[in-house]
Amino acid sequence: MSILFKPESLEEAFVSFSPADKANFLNLYHAACAEAGCPKSDRLTQIILDAATDPNAGPEVAQPALAILQTLALQGFAVNPFSWQAVAPTPSPTTGLRIGYKFGIEDNPYIRAEDIYMGTYAPTDAKGNSLGKTYHLFAAPQLQGSRTFNETSEYLGAEKDGFKAKNPVFYHKDLETALAKGGSSIEGKRFIPALDIVNGSDPNKLNGGKTRPGINMFALKETGDFKGSYTLTGSGTALCVLSSSSHPDDPYGVRLADFSDGRDVCRFSDYLRCSGRPCRVVEVDRFTL
Repeated sequence: MSILFKPESLEEAFVSFSPADKANFLNLYHAACAEAGCPKSDRLTQIILDAATDPNAGPEVAQPALAILQTLALQGFAVNPFSWQAVAPTPSPTTGLRIGYKFGIEDNPYIRAEDIYMGTYAPTDAKGNSLGKTYHLFAAPQLQGSRTFNETSEYLGAEKDGFKAKNPVFYHKDLETALAKGGSSIEGKRFIPALDIVNGSDPNKLNGGKTRPGINMFALKETGDFKGSYTLTGSGTALCVLSSSSHPDDPYGVRLADFSDGRDVCRFSDYLRCSGRPCRVVEVDRFTL
């Protein structure tokens, strides 16, 4: 990527970009960050954070903005692709959370000490529209043994800290409603995550590309506290992790991620047993240690 502008001029220009130009710029900037790194303290990063959390931003802007922030959060010492100056990463002044590492604090009302941080999460509906919420996302420990999707839904629904769906067939719809409401509807409750959380793939499209590249369970499985935290043995669906995302053409089928290679397994019947790794969320704007 050829950098022709100073950061200051880009900051000034970004706020006046059209949504299409913002999306193009963010995709290019993300490529530069992934290749060379850039500082978390950069003022441009704050503008990108604002774009990622703007409830009026479309998914074409919000998704690459989130991808940039998640890439930066994974980097240690970084290099500003504009100035090529090395800088140390700046821990979050609010939480000090590190992607890929355990929360580590006991007695929090929402998050358990063993839960592993996965960055921020701005869920969307089946059409890609923002639900108007931004959460801190955590992976809870892998469930013991293997279960069918319905068994996993029923198991979590019966637990004190589990999300309860009215009907497993419409689990993704019930989860979408809870994430849109926020608060006690979903905070702190273990739920079956959407496909983008599990392996980064767009949960609303087949072969639709990655909406959480580098910041999903599969991509992070050898990172920090994720390393060694999976028990996946055997073959076939025994190596797959459940998602709550339905198949676009079959509401009775959900999508899995094969953790031997990260690919999607598009159709799933309830007699097949898989591994499950639930997640928890807490809203960003009221999360404190």
